[in-house]
Amino acid sequence: MLLAIEGLLAGAAHVLSGPDHLVGVAPLAVERDPAKKPWLVGLSWGLGHGLGVALLGILGQTLMTTADVEVASQWAERLVGLVLILLGANAIRRARALVLHEHVHSHDGHAHRHLHVHEGHGHSQ
Repeated sequence: MLLAIEGLLAGAAHVLSGPDHLVGVAPLAVERDPAKKPWLVGLSWGLGHGLGVALLGILGQTLMTTADVEVASQWAERLVGLVLILLGANAIRRARALVLHEHVHSHDGHAHRHLHVHEGHGHSQ
């Protein structure tokens, strides 16, 4: 039981200390598709991340006697870096598809602008 508690505490510290988690989850958090419930997105991300960590842990335990842990750690860091680059490229691609435009309104003799952001398809200005 103590081992499970230690694992949960280490996992919590891991989540709070890693800026890569913010980069990975932020695009999911700002998704505006009403069909995607935020708690379900968070749950699926958490379960997927937990499963990946568990599989890597099992693999690490299995290979501990034959593999060089330092080399494996370096390759894992490279993989994380590649994933972050891919996430950033996808965010840039999605942002470039957005259309920013403005509407000018006048109320009580005062004109002001409203800025709007829309998906790049199917909206007429």
